[in-house]
Amino acid sequence: MSMNGTENEFIMSFGLKENKGILEKVLGLELVEVKLEKKYEGFQKNFMIDIYALEKNSNIPVYVENILTVSDGPHQTKLLEFIDNIETGIIVYQAPDFLKMHVIELREAVKGKNINLYFVKINKSAIDLSKILNSKVHKLLVYNHLNMFNNIQNPLELLTEISIIKPLKGKIEPMEENIENMERYLKNTYLIDRLRSTFPYFFSFQREKSNIDKIPTLRFGAGKADINLYISVESKNWAFVELSFAKKSKKIFHIIKEKEERAKKLIGNELEFVNNKHKIIYRFKARKSVVETVDILIPIAEKFIQAFSNYTYYPDEPEMWEEFDYSL
Repeated sequence: MSMNGTENEFIMSFGLKENKGILEKVLGLELVEVKLEKKYEGFQKNFMIDIYALEKNSNIPVYVENILTVSDGPHQTKLLEFIDNIETGIIVYQAPDFLKMHVIELREAVKGKNINLYFVKINKSAIDLSKILNSKVHKLLVYNHLNMFNNIQNPLELLTEISIIKPLKGKIEPMEENIENMERYLKNTYLIDRLRSTFPYFFSFQREKSNIDKIPTLRFGAGKADINLYISVESKNWAFVELSFAKKSKKIFHIIKEKEERAKKLIGNELEFVNNKHKIIYRFKARKSVVETVDILIPIAEKFIQAFSNYTYYPDEPEMWEEFDYSL
């Protein structure tokens, strides 16, 4: 998980998802099935769109890309590739300003295609709010302040003179996912839905996951770039929540390890500190019912998040620490 620029952009996207009326008003569209950081196969590695949605009446996909600086080369390349690989859609490019050469190139790319191109200017106050929430507010508390985007006058402005907006042909039928393992897909989908609804404040749960029909264990960023939270409904008959520390964050593991007794009191005596692998895990035998298994996993995940987040997000910034129900 990036703690710098891309997190500012994610907070902007998250704020617009939670207050989608802002986006709907400026675009003149009604949006449903809004998702964050949706990944796509068949493009360059790790290709994702900041915000994905469907236009309610036509079922046409809407792809929103945010940048909090003037339009740049990497985003331009990304959008050009995306335009080249879709047949129909609404592309929304949002930035505080756009280079003329980028506008001309994108307009030329959609010429003759069943694609609309919206250029939207982001108000400086909205950018400043994203940066303040990222740098001054604890990551677990940012969600509580996302409604502040509604307090900004005209946070977004549609640049009609350079946008290309025309009637799009036909009504698009929903794309069917190619699911290899339906049982695993349904289990992981249920788990993700429960995690998102229970912990709307935890950024990583709000990002879209790919290959959930193939993997028994879901991985979520949990702070610094090489710290991850793993959650599984069933892997070799075990269900578990695990916090893993890679090479650069071993020091943080050892700091938490010093409070092992306190951690076990908060989370449970079954909590294990695996020293040679630098991970903290709570596991139990998976129940026959996925609902029953997830009912057990949810409070464990909550205790992990609240107990360890001060250390995993702000190991060197104790002034950012907050007290949660299960703070270590």
